[in-house]
Amino acid sequence: MQSMKRRLLSTISTEFNNGIYKLTLNHKPVNALEPKLLNELHQELLGIHKNSEIKGLILQSAFPKVLSAGLDLKTLVDHPEFFLPDQDRKATTSDYLEKYKQHITGYMGLFQDVVRLLITVPMPSVAIVRGAAPAGGTVLSLACDERVGSANGFSMGLTEVMVGMAPPRWVHQLARNALGNRKASIAVQQGKMYANNDALDVGYVDHIVREEEVLSKAKEIIGVYSKLPWNARLDAKLKSVENVTNEISAEGLKGVVESISGDEFQSVVKGLLKSLKTKNK
Repeated sequence: MQSMKRRLLSTISTEFNNGIYKLTLNHKPVNALEPKLLNELHQELLGIHKNSEIKGLILQSAFPKVLSAGLDLKTLVDHPEFFLPDQDRKATTSDYLEKYKQHITGYMGLFQDVVRLLITVPMPSVAIVRGAAPAGGTVLSLACDERVGSANGFSMGLTEVMVGMAPPRWVHQLARNALGNRKASIAVQQGKMYANNDALDVGYVDHIVREEEVLSKAKEIIGVYSKLPWNARLDAKLKSVENVTNEISAEGLKGVVESISGDEFQSVVKGLLKSLKTKNK
């Protein structure tokens, strides 16, 4: 029996025990996918890919009411205070726009790399969903082989359209793999959140169990996969997600950057951030 190994980073924590690697998002208050969290996730996933001792991966949150709030909106808006040093704020409009797009390209490219690494981990993976998991939170969940929802309550949805963002093609493919073509088309276009049994019915989760059973259920699922011939199962897994990984490309990233830097997204998100700031005063 392997001894338990724990590590605590600034935005995530890990635990490795008996072949199971638990990756826990722990970035207060809502696990927003800020660059710091994404960088730590990226490094962890690179290590997981290389570690043959890991037989199963569990992704979860340290917080009972949220898996992840998704992409960090403050990182995405074109306000110089969020990403440009003081000396660059007087740059010309064209220089400013170019720097902004470079910033977004780096951030979204990192997010895409995290998803690509997560969806292709060689071991079986399970996401435990507690509380809210909008947009990027749902994306991370869908990048796992199966998803277990807590009966204490959870909600999921690809809500990018609601903030004026056109989801990249690979997100559509990710949704189709879980929901099927018709349900995915409706879910992505409407940007709707699905809670509890509705999320189960549409296909966002595969199981709902009592909170005290979610971890054991995740381990049970990994056990089922682990009994299969490793190489054959892995080959089948990678082929089943080729429609996603083939779309995670530099060319596709350009379209995402154009959508995020467009007037519609910027207007919606700036209005949302302003209302949140007013509400929190």
